[in-house]
Amino acid sequence: MKSFIVFATLCAFSALPTFAQPTIASIVSSATYLPAGLPNSAIAQGSIFIIFGSNMGPVTLTQVEAYPVPKELAGTSVTVSVGGTSTSALMIYTLAGQVSAILPSSTPVGVGTVTVTYNGQTSGTLPVTVVSSNFGMYTLSQNGSGPAVVTSGTNEVITLTSTAKPGDTVVLYGTGLGPYSGDETNPPVESGLNVNAAVYVGDLAAAVVYEGRSSSPGLDQINFTIPAGVSGCYVPIAVVVNGLVSNFGSLSVSADGSTCSNPIGLPSSAINQAASTGSLKVGYIELQKVGFSAAILGGLETVNVKEDEGNAYFYNFNDQSLLYSHGLSSISAFSACTVQVCNNADTCIPDTTALKASQLSAGSQITITGSSGKAVLPVSAGKLGEYHGLLGTSSVVLNGTDYLQPGAYTASNGTGGSDVGAFTADLTVSSPVTWSNQATISAQNSIDRTKDLNIAYSGGASGDYVAILGTSTSATGNVTATFICTEKASAGTFTVPSFVLSALPASGTITVDGVNGAGGFLLLGNLPASNTFTAPGIDLGLFTAIAVNGINIPFK
Repeated sequence: MKSFIVFATLCAFSALPTFAQPTIASIVSSATYLPAGLPNSAIAQGSIFIIFGSNMGPVTLTQVEAYPVPKELAGTSVTVSVGGTSTSALMIYTLAGQVSAILPSSTPVGVGTVTVTYNGQTSGTLPVTVVSSNFGMYTLSQNGSGPAVVTSGTNEVITLTSTAKPGDTVVLYGTGLGPYSGDETNPPVESGLNVNAAVYVGDLAAAVVYEGRSSSPGLDQINFTIPAGVSGCYVPIAVVVNGLVSNFGSLSVSADGSTCSNPIGLPSSAINQAASTGSLKVGYIELQKVGFSAAILGGLETVNVKEDEGNAYFYNFNDQSLLYSHGLSSISAFSACTVQVCNNADTCIPDTTALKASQLSAGSQITITGSSGKAVLPVSAGKLGEYHGLLGTSSVVLNGTDYLQPGAYTASNGTGGSDVGAFTADLTVSSPVTWSNQATISAQNSIDRTKDLNIAYSGGASGDYVAILGTSTSATGNVTATFICTEKASAGTFTVPSFVLSALPASGTITVDGVNGAGGFLLLGNLPASNTFTAPGIDLGLFTAIAVNGINIPFK
């Protein structure tokens, strides 16, 4: 694990000019990449962080090659000042647009500033919040989302095809567990930090065996035992330390340690094909209905907002892009919750770029036909394998057309495209579930992020799951976080844990089509298993629909 400190902090970068004054734009944990404005975006004492900006270092990457870790590297240094005390960060690598360093454990807790100096020129200041602990887990995608970096007892990375088993003790790697009292410029002595980290696999608490520094300065590991009753390809995992929840990664678990499977998503046979042949060509079509009620005019009037849309994706995965991604959809069946984050540039963590798969042309459009008529999903500009379109309405409107109703639907691509031949796919949409305690929650006027949230429902087809989604946009509007929980429709109830809700920012106010409302939404709907279809040029076709309805309500 000696080279892990570089692997875990290095991501895509580009060369920029270096002869001007350094400019710094943002600072994030090297593990989570969570933007400022989230409850869990602070930088922990003794943790590894990344600064993005320009003119901060040389045009060619320079990284530390030997111990002790220096305070200056290739002319770049970083200073963090909190409460009148300044500390010099320990440099890991430097580049014009990106710098990574370790925040000394001696840095005081509180709100301060960070500056970067390169070749004698110092940047302006950037605000930074320092806390004692704020754990973030590293992920295989190196962007804070998707499968976490977890190894088995034999030091093998857990993947879709080499899974963990209930009862196994595994090792999760991250940064931010807390301050270290030893020499941070040299490899640490592996000893526990005793921060009482709570590890959740799905929504089940795991037994923690060890929590502390690993083999490199700033690098932490948590050894924990996978609880019984857990299985799936993308089982969410999260860590809570001192009331702060980490980013949400995933872990593949099966009963015997072989290739995982999910009731919704890719079957194990498809995952094995990708692993054995190095390729898997997939078509994925999803119809969506989203509706919610919103209070306007100071709560004097309630309106209903509806939007139906369709999306289709045709990808050629290589084995690595599939194993390291979050799968075809951010919604998987696991009877637990995960959290996604979007910043003000509408870049979501995770996003489709994390798939790192090549696109397949299936023609100029996908045509959807149902009881409400035909709708067209045109190909996205510059993206031959992605199709998006509204169903039944031309925009998000008040009391819009309900296109997606229970009944039979087909999807077709006419004569096909250069990569995917002509096909017709069939799907039957079942009746929606009924949200039994929606009115009770709505009457509360807000959702307390420090308390568990119980959702009760009824209905749904046999074998279906339900999806529970909650989203909150911060008061500044610069960041949005969404939790996604799934449960079997037959369960009739699900409790969203407070540690999941705590990852959301407090809701501000947003504007949709000129209407002001709370920046929070709570939705519930069907999540059926996908129908399969065949087409020339793909190995597997999946056709599904999700219909969610809910309320506009702030998270406080």
